[in-house]
Amino acid sequence: MQDLAKSFGERTLFTHFSHVFERGKKYLLTGSSGCGKSTFFAMLLGDETLDEGQIIFREKNGQTVDNFAANIGLISQSPHLFNQTIRYNLALGSDFTDEQMLKALDQVGLTSEFTDILDVKIENNGENISGGQKIRLEIARSLLRQKEVLLVDEATASLDPENAKKVHELILSLPLTIIEIAHHIDQKAHYDQIIALK
Repeated sequence: MQDLAKSFGERTLFTHFSHVFERGKKYLLTGSSGCGKSTFFAMLLGDETLDEGQIIFREKNGQTVDNFAANIGLISQSPHLFNQTIRYNLALGSDFTDEQMLKALDQVGLTSEFTDILDVKIENNGENISGGQKIRLEIARSLLRQKEVLLVDEATASLDPENAKKVHELILSLPLTIIEIAHHIDQKAHYDQIIALK
């Protein structure tokens, strides 16, 4: 990121903001409500345009990637699930094999929690599974699509402490670049860097 600038009317959120996020490292974004954390994610995802500056995504070989947003997954506290099977909710119309989907589910620890997991039917946007399972299913979607960066937006905020700890440990154990927004995190030592937005 180089010299990012973003304003809404007379309200300036970013002025000449520059930062290098290194592959595989874990970052925590902190700051008061309204300081621009969600806007920061929206700019990374291409949902908000930059007033100035540029975002550059490089592969391991240093080559620049044009559509960098395609390499980014978003994990929120309220993943949208369809009233369909877990297979459907993972594939979302893409052509993945059962083996690929089961591998992603295994990576997030879900295969041991269900019988014939791909055929389990989701009801009422996930009322029949736990909040932690919903978020892990969302993580599996990103793993299945081989996302290299995960943006984590208050993903564990609505979970009970035990499930929040379990999901958070999973997120930080993934071999991906993690950029997280969180207000209540006790394990700050697990991050490679804490970035305070003002």
